[in-house]
Amino acid sequence: MTIAALAVASLVVLAYLFLAVIAIRRPLLTRIAYRQVVRRPWQSALMVAGMVFGSAAILAMATLTDWIEGMLNQTLLDSWGNVDLIVSNTGRPFSLDVASQLRADPSVAGRVAGVTGGQDLAGSVGDLDRSLSVSTVQLIGMDQATGDALGSFHLIDGSELNPSRLGTGEAVIADQLAERIQAQVGDRLTVRIARPGTASASLELRLVGTARRGPGAAYGRVPALFLPLTDLQRLSGIEGINVVRIRAPGAGMAEVQAGHEAAPAVRRALTSIANGARLDLREVKADDLKTNEQAGAGIRPVFIALSALVVVGAMALVVNLFLALAAERRPRLAVLRALGLSRGGMAAMSLMEAGFYGLVGSVVGVIPGLAYVAYEELKPLPEVSFTQISSPTASYFGPTMSSLVFAVSCGILVSLITIAVAGLRASRMSISSAIKELPDPAAARTSWRRWGWIGCLGLAGVLCLAVPFVILRAVGGTLVIIAATAALRGRVPERARANVAGAALTAWALSLPFRKADNVNLQLSLALMAIFAGVWGVALLVSANLAWLERLAAVGSVRVGAVLRPPLAYLTRRPTRTALTTGTFGLVLAGITFSSFIFATLRQDYRAFTNNWDVVMTSAGNPALSPPAAVRDRIASQMAITTATYVGPTKSTRSSAGSTDWNQGYMVFLALSDEQFDHPPIRLNSRAAGYSSDAEAWRAVRDNPSLAIGNYAQPRDRLLVGSPTQTVPFDLVGGSGSPILQPQFALWYVVSQRGLDRLHATGLGTTLLLQVTPGTDPATVALDARRSLYAEGVDAVTTRHLYDALTASGQWYWSLFTDLLDASLVVGILSLAILALRAVIERRRSIGVLRALGYQPSSVLVSLMVEVLVAATIGVAAGVAVGLATGYGLLLASPSMFPHAAEFRIDPMIVLMPIALVLGALLIASLGPAVRASRIPPAEALRIVD
Repeated sequence: MTIAALAVASLVVLAYLFLAVIAIRRPLLTRIAYRQVVRRPWQSALMVAGMVFGSAAILAMATLTDWIEGMLNQTLLDSWGNVDLIVSNTGRPFSLDVASQLRADPSVAGRVAGVTGGQDLAGSVGDLDRSLSVSTVQLIGMDQATGDALGSFHLIDGSELNPSRLGTGEAVIADQLAERIQAQVGDRLTVRIARPGTASASLELRLVGTARRGPGAAYGRVPALFLPLTDLQRLSGIEGINVVRIRAPGAGMAEVQAGHEAAPAVRRALTSIANGARLDLREVKADDLKTNEQAGAGIRPVFIALSALVVVGAMALVVNLFLALAAERRPRLAVLRALGLSRGGMAAMSLMEAGFYGLVGSVVGVIPGLAYVAYEELKPLPEVSFTQISSPTASYFGPTMSSLVFAVSCGILVSLITIAVAGLRASRMSISSAIKELPDPAAARTSWRRWGWIGCLGLAGVLCLAVPFVILRAVGGTLVIIAATAALRGRVPERARANVAGAALTAWALSLPFRKADNVNLQLSLALMAIFAGVWGVALLVSANLAWLERLAAVGSVRVGAVLRPPLAYLTRRPTRTALTTGTFGLVLAGITFSSFIFATLRQDYRAFTNNWDVVMTSAGNPALSPPAAVRDRIASQMAITTATYVGPTKSTRSSAGSTDWNQGYMVFLALSDEQFDHPPIRLNSRAAGYSSDAEAWRAVRDNPSLAIGNYAQPRDRLLVGSPTQTVPFDLVGGSGSPILQPQFALWYVVSQRGLDRLHATGLGTTLLLQVTPGTDPATVALDARRSLYAEGVDAVTTRHLYDALTASGQWYWSLFTDLLDASLVVGILSLAILALRAVIERRRSIGVLRALGYQPSSVLVSLMVEVLVAATIGVAAGVAVGLATGYGLLLASPSMFPHAAEFRIDPMIVLMPIALVLGALLIASLGPAVRASRIPPAEALRIVD
């Protein structure tokens, strides 16, 4: 983003330097441009308002990305506390002497603030005094001799607790865990843990404090419980440690940098320790922040591309408005041309005027852009009880400097380019006709400059088509169509040319989403390009064929035909202008329709989501979990799945986002039996190419221990666990968006028992799926199960609750996009309202003729309102049709990613509500110009000169 911001800002600076040179050399043009701005303040305000939308949309999406990235970064920093570096052995135990020798090494001691050994395992916890439990927690064993090396716990009561003061049988829990079990100091906690080859064991502890998130020893991606290392060793049966935690000096990002600088010294020290070379050192904070940055780099272009829908609409709005103003100023500008002002001078004057509008509009656009992000931040987050990642302790509202510079610079640059192009078009006028306010005569010949840019555009399109990259080929086809259409100007009738252009553009655009791309991001990019080109194509095609509606009006009632024919004739005789106006509204509506279609189609129904399971019971510490006696008579069927927790280095290779670096991961693996593979517990949302059915993908995982099915996995994703030198790979052949296999952490992978044996699991438990008998309330069963087994750290939740929570989360995420599109409908309203304004300015003489022939003011008023409504209808038709077709093509082209998207659905209210509101607002916005036009006196309108 920083490089992009500097590049765009540099172009803006060069543009304003160019304008400054013109202002110095041509002061008269500067004064005229200044008078054009200040003479009609309302018109200038409208121009500024049009330019506000582009920068506001870009800033809103860029700031939203900054906010999300900042919140995730803060969450990561809070989770790790003062732990900056970790030494591990793929989760396997090693000697506590490693920590002692690192602490004694002078090259390490001079660079770090503390070193301590411990254990990092997974288990379950229950509060015996509150009768509540959490099935999956991170158990962190603290070495009492060196625990203070990481600093003190910051407790929620404001006090601090030195970890070395933790006595035998005492525990501290993280605040998010305390919230879930409503724990209070002094409560009796029971901890249960099991490992492969061992029986489940439990330990009773006394809670002595609740650690606040943020700096301190508290850390954990999931709710954590801290206890003395000796207690955890006795509970787990592991004599040594499986992690060395290292704290770097400093705070915040300075601490992360200090940890990075200390890492080479720690690695060198490890090589001098017996068996230290096989140990792995991870810069856990830096690695997580880097991975988060990579994820943000993938999300940011999608968010910025979404704002392009608004930017293009704003550009069309500015062009329409500027041409309307140019038509109003036409006689005065013609006088200046007669006095010696060249076309280049007129273009330069327009550019100087645009410099003011663009600067003010882009700076003012900061306000609505930040207001949008503030609105999104203030919206309550959905309840996602199936994930226990802690929320951040600080909010990072506001854009980064690079995002702010990028948005403002893009807004200015787009404004300058838009008005420069419109100004060149407005400068082509017949001086005598313009002075008399008569239409310009048709051009007799074509300028060589026009053929020059047509040739360059066509050549660029052909070159893009020759490139194998699918996005460039999509752009190339669009450019070739535009160039060919431009070459036909003057050689075929305008309506015929519009028909050819509209049909070609529509056909090409709607073919794009049906093409298969390498990953989801490319597929979405094709869909977005299809929306851009398709809306303009459909709008152009419909606008060019309004003559049929005009003829239909002519054969009807004479009175109705007299009212309808003038606006229809005006729209159909200027198809390009009509398409430009209606396409502005259609673009935004197409985005809304597309989003609604995709979200509604991909949202599984409840039974598909749960595969008919009603309740999920989980335990990370009991591999032999079974339903308690209190609920057995209400259970119709059940499936118990062996569940193992892995804590250690992981790496993910995603087809849609590239590869991440190695990170300290916390993952749940579920091992199915052969019978369970024949009757899978859940349905897949995606599967890799080459598998004709879900059953074939499940069988492949059963037979191949290196294959897996993952939560939210996409075809060709790959998971690596272990370390760079001791890697255990899993190729993901399918994925599911259902969290029922791990409700309290959501991240899970299904493997075979042989696949699970390849790992070194730190905890062993059970996921128990239950289907209740007909007429039984699943919520009651879940509650009774929790009450019966809370002392064993067992949790139970209904699948309906998980479904509702995930649906609410999806709606919240999609609202980040649809809220912007809904707000951007204002651009469409203004664009269509300007259509009425242009009618008043440009058709003043024709309206006068109609009035002189006997048209009543009411007829003129109705005609103009009909014109606006017809234009709005074209936009609605183009937007809805293209949005539906694009969504359908996207889902149909990616069956391996969306195998269950066979039932296409759309939420009609998401589309119909904006349409209804816009039409109402449009009638109100257009009424003023229409009333003004109906009141024009015929004699005044027919005057040749003022």
